[in-house]
Amino acid sequence: MDDIAKWYIQKKPVYESLLEAVTGIIKSLLKRESTVRYYLVQSRVKEYDKFEAKLSKGVKDKKYAQPENMTDFAALRVICYLRQDKEIVAGLLHDNFNVIKREDKSLDRGVDEIGYNAIHLDAMLKEDRANLPEHQRYKHLKFEIQITTILQHTYAEIEHDLLYKPSNVLPFEIQHSINNTSKELESLDEKFERIMEDVDNYRKELDVPIDSPSLRKYLLKNFGDIPDFKTEFGSVRDTYVVDQLRSMGINTLAEFEKIIPPNFKERYRKIPPDKDGTYVTGLAVWFLIIHDHNKYFEKAYKQIYGGFNSHDDRVFKEFGVELTRDKFECD
Repeated sequence: MDDIAKWYIQKKPVYESLLEAVTGIIKSLLKRESTVRYYLVQSRVKEYDKFEAKLSKGVKDKKYAQPENMTDFAALRVICYLRQDKEIVAGLLHDNFNVIKREDKSLDRGVDEIGYNAIHLDAMLKEDRANLPEHQRYKHLKFEIQITTILQHTYAEIEHDLLYKPSNVLPFEIQHSINNTSKELESLDEKFERIMEDVDNYRKELDVPIDSPSLRKYLLKNFGDIPDFKTEFGSVRDTYVVDQLRSMGINTLAEFEKIIPPNFKERYRKIPPDKDGTYVTGLAVWFLIIHDHNKYFEKAYKQIYGGFNSHDDRVFKEFGVELTRDKFECD
């Protein structure tokens, strides 16, 4: 057994333990950085054949003479949902590790080129962390952290494991198809980022107190496609509806949205429409009763609001709510 193989066998368990420790640190950091959306943190120690081949090439190219200098021998990948989170994660890791080198793979490509798109950080544990008794054996050990999106991660895995096996030369048509797929993934990354911005903006719209105008606007926006929907409060005063919501502890649109059955529209369309239409009042009260009918009649309902009709009964039964007959008016 040569020296390189002995080094690999001896050091591999140490680097695997290092990666386990670093993975735990990164997950803890990401948990505290609440604005970051991430999918997974994964790690690996380079397989021996790939390690040996890269080391031989590195010695020949004079990039490094010792295996300890191969920064991607032990590597982690932080997989984010969005491109913008890559930069946030990179900043977070810069603050908490000794980053020796940063490389943005997207900048390595020309304007019209496509391919792997990630941020790579060559790093070590910071001195204060490396001096902890449980981390002392990792002192001066280098590792690589790759930061990418879930779509670029998928592309990289397919490209690496399936498309570029050694000695394979791909025909132009296949390579052209790969290039087009990479462009589509980059475009999807951009689209998902815009969608999440829209989602964030929508959530901000919900973080407002409930009143008659905000409730009417919300229900029109989200339930205006119900065939018999009307943007009126009808015979019940708008303040009565808002009072009922507040009596149930619902004070913002965000809190109101949480009590709405996620499949309400699909199930409601199975019910014959009401001849008088579905008013803002009706929807709001239905949601309260479906959410917790016992609490509704205990905390929110007053006789002044009137009773319910056969259409209300069909809605309640569709969602598993049975009201006693004294709650209904003749119709």
